[in-house]
Amino acid sequence: MRPVEVTEEAIIQAGNELLSANRNITGFALRKAVGGGSAPRLRQVWDDYVSSQALAKVEPVAELPVEVASELKELSDGLVQRLQNMAVGLNDKAVKAAERRVSELVKSVREQREQSERELSDASMAVDELEAQLATAAQDKELLQSKLDEAVATNQMPSVEIAQLKERLLAAERATKAANDQHETELATLQVTLKEHLAEVAKMRDQLTAADAEVNSKSQALAIELAQVRERLAAAEAGAQVAGQQCAAQTEKAEKAMEEAARYAGQVDALERQVKDLMNKLSSAP
Repeated sequence: MRPVEVTEEAIIQAGNELLSANRNITGFALRKAVGGGSAPRLRQVWDDYVSSQALAKVEPVAELPVEVASELKELSDGLVQRLQNMAVGLNDKAVKAAERRVSELVKSVREQREQSERELSDASMAVDELEAQLATAAQDKELLQSKLDEAVATNQMPSVEIAQLKERLLAAERATKAANDQHETELATLQVTLKEHLAEVAKMRDQLTAADAEVNSKSQALAIELAQVRERLAAAEAGAQVAGQQCAAQTEKAEKAMEEAARYAGQVDALERQVKDLMNKLSSAP
C-alpha cells in the first residue's frame, strides 16, 4: 500500500505542536501526529526546517573594546579630514583651471576684436582717401573738359596746347580708372579680411561657449562627487558615533564592575579582620 503524501507545512505544524508539548520529535511521532506518511521523510523535513531556522537566527554582535573604538574614532576623524581636504583641493583646482581657460579665451577674443576694429578703421580711412582722390580726379577731369570745350568753341588755342590738354585729359581718365580699380581691389581685400576676422571671432565665441559648457560639466561632476564624499563622511561620522556610544556603554559597564569588585574586596577585608580577631581570641583562651 502506498503511504499517504503529507505536505511540509503539515509536518512543520505537527513538529511545533510536539515541541510545545515537550515531547521527543521522531519520525514515528510525526507520523502519528499527521496521520500517515513516511517516517524518514517526515523526520528529514523537520530536520531541514530546524536547520533553516537556526541559520536565520542573528548572532549577537560583540561590542568593540575601548582601545579599538578609540583607534577607530581617530582613524575616522583623520579620514574625514583627508576627504574634506581632497574635496576642497579638487574643487579649487577645477575652478581655477576653468577660470584661467575662460580668461585666456576672453582675452584672445578681445584682442582679435580690437585688431579687427583697428583694421576696419584703417580700411575706412583708406576708403575715405580713395574717395577724396576720386573726387579730385573728377574735378580735374571736369576742369580740363571745360577748358577743352572752351578752346574748341573759340578755336583760339594752338593745336599743341589742345593736344596737351587731350593728353592730360586722357591721363586724368586713366588715373581715375586706376584709382577706381585700386579702390575696388582694396575694398574686395578688406571684405575678405573682414570675413576672416568675423569667422575667427565666431570661432572664438564657439570655443568660449564650449569652455563654459565644460566648466558647467566639471562643476556638476564635482558637485556630485562632493555630495558622494559628504555622504561617505556622514556614514563614517555615524559609524564613529555608534562606535563611541558602544565604547561609552562598555566603559560604563567596566566602571560598574570595578565598583562592584571594590565593594566585594571591602567585604572580604572585613571578613578577614573578623576571622583574625576570632583566631586571636581562640589562641588567647585557656
